[in-house]
Amino acid sequence: MDDDDLDDLADRLEDPEIIDRKKTDRIAKFFDTLCWKRTWPLGRYILVRELFALNTPSRLTLLGFVLAFPMTWFFCTDQILYGALCYSVGMICDFFDGSLARYQDDKHKPEKFTEDEEYALSFWQRINLVGSTHFGTVFDAFKDKEIYYFALFSTGWIVVWHPLMYASVLIALVLTVIRIRWVRNKLALGGKNSSKLPGKIKVCVEVGAISAIVLIPLVPPLFDLPPFEALHYWSSNILVGISLGFGLTSLRVHIWLGLRKVGGKVKTVNAKRKAARSLR
Repeated sequence: MDDDDLDDLADRLEDPEIIDRKKTDRIAKFFDTLCWKRTWPLGRYILVRELFALNTPSRLTLLGFVLAFPMTWFFCTDQILYGALCYSVGMICDFFDGSLARYQDDKHKPEKFTEDEEYALSFWQRINLVGSTHFGTVFDAFKDKEIYYFALFSTGWIVVWHPLMYASVLIALVLTVIRIRWVRNKLALGGKNSSKLPGKIKVCVEVGAISAIVLIPLVPPLFDLPPFEALHYWSSNILVGISLGFGLTSLRVHIWLGLRKVGGKVKTVNAKRKAARSLR
């Protein structure tokens, strides 16, 4: 991949309109109006309505984060159906928390806080912020990694090549850490905190990997067929490897954006110096 390719991929990474919002906005509207009604069971309790009013992006993210724990327990105890259900709900939250944030930014025009102002709030206050937030961006990135790797290690430990899993975790940790503002500023990393098309493709590949690990062993008993051991092994490892590849590409683009950002600053400084000399 040459410099022109990296520039193109970097621009695509930062393009906020790269994903068609027409369909996702319809679902985001549903989440925006979702709340626990007074007429529903237990709806007369304010605490219940508050806890189940999943109408902020960070609340959807929090739901996916919490579901990773029972999901892991279900997978580890061979309760595959319940584990898959928790994983599915968690991934639905992942796909639409960003859409909900953009939808609420357009519809409600919420007051925006600086990152320092956000982190001066309590955790619950940050969770209840409407629209896109600095905290939500970092929290969503962390939750994405959490639910995927909890599922991967609880279902793929026997079938997936261990060095591949360890390398994936290492890249995931780096990609999560560089979303922290202090780290980004120190390393001069450019770009936005969240990726668009590359990140979405990576998530889709991760869903495919977990689906292959979980579902392929369930097929032979249903149709009285011999075990698909080779298919199970290779499909699981290839998909995990592809996900790792997208992670490496994303990391490389973040580094390239940082270098491009530094290069732009250097050019600006040099241009100002040249202009100052010409005025003398």
